[in-house]
Amino acid sequence: MFLALALALAGVTGCKKHEPTATAGANTSSNAAQTEQDPSNAQIQPPTRGPAPVTATRAPVVIPENADTSAILGQLSLELRRYVLRSHTAPKSFEEFVKASQVQAPPAPPGKKYQIEKGAVVLVSR
Repeated sequence: MFLALALALAGVTGCKKHEPTATAGANTSSNAAQTEQDPSNAQIQPPTRGPAPVTATRAPVVIPENADTSAILGQLSLELRRYVLRSHTAPKSFEEFVKASQVQAPPAPPGKKYQIEKGAVVLVSR
């Protein structure tokens, strides 16, 4: 099925040489003028390739306080991995991660603090 779809698309788009830039610009403006006169003559643009753009607005992730410590650390580590995949950067500290990723982490147990070690969130003594 995929092969048939690929062959059909190849037949529709065809293979032809690209025109020089000067004539391509002239054809584009003439096509735009024709489209304004007759909207049914509009060309369909192919979809763009590649990953979808990253949107800056994300809902903050709230991790509940009533979960056990290992579950909280697991969720925080999962959000850390998601953040690294989205941003293509690793945060230098847990505080930087929380600020940049909009994760709302529960407070650490008394005498402990969150820290990033080897790509995971762990608890360490203060």
